[in-house]
Amino acid sequence: MHRSVVCFSAFAITLGAAAGAALAKDPLSELMGSAVGDTACFTRTYTPAHLAQHPKQRIEQVDVAFFVGSSGPDTGRWFWIGFREKGKTDAQMVYGTGGCDYREVYGKDANGRPRKEWQGDGCFTSDSHANEDKNGRPQDTKIELSKDGRSITVRTDTYMPVLSGWPDDPKRERLNLGAEDRVFKLELTEPSFCFGRNGVAKLND
Repeated sequence: MHRSVVCFSAFAITLGAAAGAALAKDPLSELMGSAVGDTACFTRTYTPAHLAQHPKQRIEQVDVAFFVGSSGPDTGRWFWIGFREKGKTDAQMVYGTGGCDYREVYGKDANGRPRKEWQGDGCFTSDSHANEDKNGRPQDTKIELSKDGRSITVRTDTYMPVLSGWPDDPKRERLNLGAEDRVFKLELTEPSFCFGRNGVAKLND
């Protein structure tokens, strides 16, 4: 795995089973390849008009960069997620990371016929330092891929662990999200948008 990915993965993120499971055909297979270094990119920048209608939304831009990486003999899909708050520049984006875990299961449809489907946590981040809200639930950020693979939905909670100052002077921080920063829908774009600009540009150094 690239140096920078190893550095960030050691930070307070639990990658779950994705880090130790062999890469198999799953819902992301139609979107990107299975070789180490294969990537996909989703992004959304909210307009001033949208933000004016949602004054409790603090986030102006969200990027999600998927990549295939390896950990020892195993290969898996991970992602970086970047958040830019209102009034800040690309250089001030903060980043979290996570893994994708899908399991193939067999069941029956409504007519009793055998059916194969995917279940599991999908793609998620989790704070491995066990920070919890008042209800005792881990603060997770989950990503859902649309059926056509052209968009993703990012679902957040009240905060997530991130790195600021990436890549020159990284610092661990807690990103507190606004009351209207709970669901973000991002569109597919060229991988170079995520991997060829600002902090994400140096993920593969």
